[in-house]
Amino acid sequence: MSLGPGTSVRLKDNPAQQGVLTGRPPRRRTYGLQREVLWEGAGRSWHYEEELEPCPEEAEAEALELLRAGRLGSAPQLRLLLGGALLGQDLSGVVQAMEATGTDFYAHQYKPLLILLDSPADGLLIADEVGLGKTIEAGLIWTELKARYDARRLVVVCPAMLREKWCYELATRFGAEPRVVKAAELLEALRRRPNREQVLVASYQGLRPPHADSQPGSRGPLSPRQELARWLEERPEGQPIIDLLVLDEAHYVRNRSTANWRLAELLRRSSERQLLLSATPINLRLEDLRNLLQLLDPDRFTDQRAFQRIIELNRPVVRASDRVLAGPWREALAALRALRESRPGSRRIHHLVAQAERLGDPPPDDERVRLAAELERLNLIAHVVCRTRKRDVQADRVRRRARTLRAPMSEVERRLYDEVTEAVRRFAQQEGIAHAFLVALPQRLVSSCAVALLRAWRRGAEDPDAVAVQSDETDAGEERIRQVGGRLRAWLQEEVLHRFDEQELAAQDGKLRQLSAQLRRALAQEPRRKVVLFTEFRETARYLRETLRRQGLGVELLMGGSDFDKDGVMRRFRTDPGIRVLVSTDVASEGVDLQCSDLLVNYDLPWNPMRIEQRIGRIDRIGQRASEILIWNVVQEGTIDEQVCDRLHHRIRIFEETLGETEAILGEVRKLEDALLSRPMTREEEEREIARRAAAIERLRQSQEALEQEAVRLEAHGRELIQRIQAMRAERRWLDGADLAALLGEYLRGQPGCRFDPVPGEETLAELALSPDLAARYGDFLNRTRAPGGRRLATGTPCLCRFADRVNDRPRRDEELVHRFHPLVRFVGEELARRAWHPVYAARLAARESGLGPGRYLLVAGALHLDGLRRETHLLARAAALDSGAPLAEPKAQALLRALARDARPWPAAAAEVDGEQARAVAEACLHDLEEEWDRLVGERKQEQEERAELHLALLEEKRQGVAHRHAELIRRHREAGRDGLAKAEQAKRDKELHALERRAAKIRQDLARFQARRQELCFVVVEVADHGLEGAPPRLVAHAAGPGSPP
Repeated sequence: MSLGPGTSVRLKDNPAQQGVLTGRPPRRRTYGLQREVLWEGAGRSWHYEEELEPCPEEAEAEALELLRAGRLGSAPQLRLLLGGALLGQDLSGVVQAMEATGTDFYAHQYKPLLILLDSPADGLLIADEVGLGKTIEAGLIWTELKARYDARRLVVVCPAMLREKWCYELATRFGAEPRVVKAAELLEALRRRPNREQVLVASYQGLRPPHADSQPGSRGPLSPRQELARWLEERPEGQPIIDLLVLDEAHYVRNRSTANWRLAELLRRSSERQLLLSATPINLRLEDLRNLLQLLDPDRFTDQRAFQRIIELNRPVVRASDRVLAGPWREALAALRALRESRPGSRRIHHLVAQAERLGDPPPDDERVRLAAELERLNLIAHVVCRTRKRDVQADRVRRRARTLRAPMSEVERRLYDEVTEAVRRFAQQEGIAHAFLVALPQRLVSSCAVALLRAWRRGAEDPDAVAVQSDETDAGEERIRQVGGRLRAWLQEEVLHRFDEQELAAQDGKLRQLSAQLRRALAQEPRRKVVLFTEFRETARYLRETLRRQGLGVELLMGGSDFDKDGVMRRFRTDPGIRVLVSTDVASEGVDLQCSDLLVNYDLPWNPMRIEQRIGRIDRIGQRASEILIWNVVQEGTIDEQVCDRLHHRIRIFEETLGETEAILGEVRKLEDALLSRPMTREEEEREIARRAAAIERLRQSQEALEQEAVRLEAHGRELIQRIQAMRAERRWLDGADLAALLGEYLRGQPGCRFDPVPGEETLAELALSPDLAARYGDFLNRTRAPGGRRLATGTPCLCRFADRVNDRPRRDEELVHRFHPLVRFVGEELARRAWHPVYAARLAARESGLGPGRYLLVAGALHLDGLRRETHLLARAAALDSGAPLAEPKAQALLRALARDARPWPAAAAEVDGEQARAVAEACLHDLEEEWDRLVGERKQEQEERAELHLALLEEKRQGVAHRHAELIRRHREAGRDGLAKAEQAKRDKELHALERRAAKIRQDLARFQARRQELCFVVVEVADHGLEGAPPRLVAHAAGPGSPP
C-alpha cells in the first residue's frame, strides 16, 4: 500500500501509537526513506518507512477499492508475499522441526514440543516410559528453539555412561557438533558469548559442586567444580546464558539436599528453558516431584503447600475434561458448572460453560474435542509435565517372553566363584566398607565370565564401561570407585587369582556352551533373526566375540569409547545378513535402536531391575515389528545371580512388564548389595535377604502403579494435541527444501545483479551469487544477529547451494547446505517482511494442489502478532466461493493459502473475468469473519495471560509471607539468645530471598503490562482452481509429489 500525505499510520512495534503522515516530502537517510508523522498528542517525528504501517481501516478501504477496480497483483509477487509470511519464526500452529531432522515420524514425540511452546512456564518434565524416544523429543525441541528464537547454546547434563549416547544422537539425527566437557571446559565456554551453535554434554559426576567448599567465603584454591559453582552462584538471576538446559535421568536431581540438585538449581538460574527427562512414574504425593517441578517453574511450585493447592485446583478441571470427552452430556455440564464454582473469578471458565450450555444434547464430537482442548489450557499441571506410556501409542503391544538358561558349574568354576565371593566379603570387612557397590565389580565379573575375570584383573586394566555403570547408580564419583578398585584388584590377585589357570577355565566354560547350543538352534529356526547379547563388562564382550566367531557365527562388537565406529557397527549388524549377533556392553548400547532384533540375551544379569529394563528397552521400543520378543537370561546354578533371577526379577515380572526408574527401587538394590557382599553369609541367609528385598520392590511397584493412575488423570489428555500434530504433518505447514529453492530463486531473480542458476542434472543444487549491495546487507544481518554459518554467500562470489529438508544432511565439500534454518533464509524472510506489498492479487491453481474442486474462490489472509507473557504470531485465512459466497471451512482456507504460497500461477484475464462488485462483497464477508477471529484470539489470550499472572502472583505472595514469618522467628530466637551476629546474617538472608521474590513478581507484572496485539492484513486473492490448461508453473528444482492432505 502506498504511503502519502494524510495517510493514517501506526508504529509496527507499538500499534497503539497512531498518527497521520504530514505533507513534507520524504527524506533519504542511511537505511532508506523516512516520513514525518504527526502523532496523536505526541508531536511530530521522522521514521523509516519500514517502521510504519497503515492503520487497518485505511488499508482495508484501499484494498477493497483496488479489488473492485480489478487492479490485481501478479502470481510471482503473491508467492513471495505468502512465502515470506510462512518463514515467520514464531508462527502458531507450525512446527519448524517437523520433517527437518534425521528421525522417523511418531506423533507422540512432538507432544512435549507443543506443550512447551504453549506453556507460560519455561520448562517441562518429560516422563515417558523407556523406549518412546525422550532423547529425540529433546532434540526436536532444540531444533525448534533454534528455528524460532535463534537459540545457540544447549547444555546436556546426564549420567556419565550416557554422554556418548547424547553426542551420537545429537550429531547423527540433529546435525549438531556436540562435545563432552568437564567443569573447567564448561565454565570457559559459558564465559564467552557463542558466535555459532554450541552443544555441550557433561555428567552430573563431573559438574556437581562439593557440599561445603563451594559456598561463598570458603578458603583455599578452588577445584574446577567449585569454581563453576561459585561463578554460577554469583551470576545475577534473570540473565540467561544457556538457551536450553537438559537434565537427563532427572531422578538424579529429585532431592534438594544433594549436590546434584544444587547443580541443577545453579544451572537453571542461568538458563532460558529447561527440560527434565525421566522414565520415573509420576507420583503426586512425593516431595521429589515437587522439587523437580520447582526447577521448572519456581514461581508456581514454591513449596509443598502451594503444590498441594495446585493439585486440588486442578481436580475439577480434569473431572470436567473427562466428562466432556465421554459420557452423558448432562454429567459434563454438571462438571463444568462445578468447575465454575471452584474458580468463580475466571472469565474464561464462565465463557466456556456458556458455550457448552448452548450446545445440543449430545453435542457433535468435534465440539467435545474442542471444549476438552480449551479445558486442557486451564490444566495447572499439564503445562509442566508430559508423560506418554507405551499403551497410549501402541495399539498392539509387543509381548515379552522370558526364558532362563541354567548352566551347571564345573568344580574349578565353583571353587573360583566361592573364593572370589568370600574374598570380596573379607576385603569389605577389613576395609570397613559398608556400601558394597564399591567392591561389587569382581563378584559381578566372576558371575559374568570367569575367563574374563582372570584376563582383566591379571592385566590390571580398568573397565571404564563397568565403572561408568557403577558410578551412575551411586553418589560416589568414578575416582573413589577407581581407588577402592585398585586396592581390591591387588588383594584378589594375591589372595585368589594366582591359583587359577585361564585355559582350564575356558575349556570348562559350561555357561558359554549352553548359550552357544541354544543360539544355533534359534538362528537355524529363523534364518533372518538378529540377536543382541548384553554384558556389563568389556572383557566378557571381547571373549564372547572371539569364541562365537571361532564357532562360525557372524558377530559384531560394540563397546563404549570414541575408538568404536558405532555407526559402522550398527549399519553392518542391521544390513549384513551374515552378521547375526551383536555383543554389546550396557554403556555402548545407550541411545542405540535395536528394533531389528527380536531376541535379547542377558549374558550377565544386573541386580538392578531398572538396568534390565533399559536393556530390554533397546529392542522393545517404537518401531519393533515383531509381535513377540524373546529374553534369555543365562545364569550359573548355585550362584547369587540365579537366586536374584528367580526370587527377585521373576517375582516383580521385570521381563514381562515395563518398570519405571525410581530411586526407591534402586535403594532396595543397594541394600541387597550391602547385605550380600559386605559380610559372610550362608546360602539360606542369602535366600532370605533376596526374598525380603523382592517383597519390598513388589510393594513399591504396586504402590507406584496406583499413584500413577491418579497422576495420569491430572495430566492433559493429549488427544487434541495428537490430532493437531497429525494435521500439521498431513497439511505440510512448513517450507521444505524445494519450497525454499523456489522462494529464494524468485526473490534473487528480482534483485538486480543477483544470480540463481539451477545446476543441470542435479535435483537439489543451484549456483547462487548475491549482488554487492545485497551481499553487504546480508553481511550486516550476519553481524547484527551473530548468525552461525552462511558467510560464504556474504562475499558475493558464486556459491553452490544444496537445498535440503533435514538439518543432518551432509553436503559435499564445495557446497553450502541450505535448509529452513539457514541464515540466508532468515535474511530473505526479514527482507520480505519489511517490503510494502500490493494488497490484492489474482492466481490460478491446479485442483490437486489446492485440495479444492474446480471453481473460483476469494481468500483473505492476515496475521495477528501477540506479545506479553508469551510471544506468538497467528497466520489466519478465510475463504469463500466467489459465485455463491459460501464460506470454506477454516482448514480448507489454510490449505488454500499454503498452496498459493507454493504454486500460484498467473491469471492474466482475472480483471476481465471477475465481477469486481461481487468480489468486494465476498471479500467484506470474509474480512468480517477474520476480524471476529482476531477479536476472539485477542480476548482469549489476554484472559489466559491475566489469569495465569494472577495465580503466579498469589502463589508468590504466599511464599513471601512464609519466608518473612520463618526468618522473623529465627531472628527472634537469635536475639533472645544474644547471638546478634547470627541475627544480622539471618536478616541479610531474609532480605535476599524477599528481594528475589519481589523481582519475580515485578517481572510478571511487566510482562503482563506489555501485552499487545497487532493486526496485519496480508492480502486479498481471487483464485481460479482448474483441472487442466494451467500455464506459468513456478520454477522448481524439485517438483512436489504430494499435494495438501497427503503426507510427504
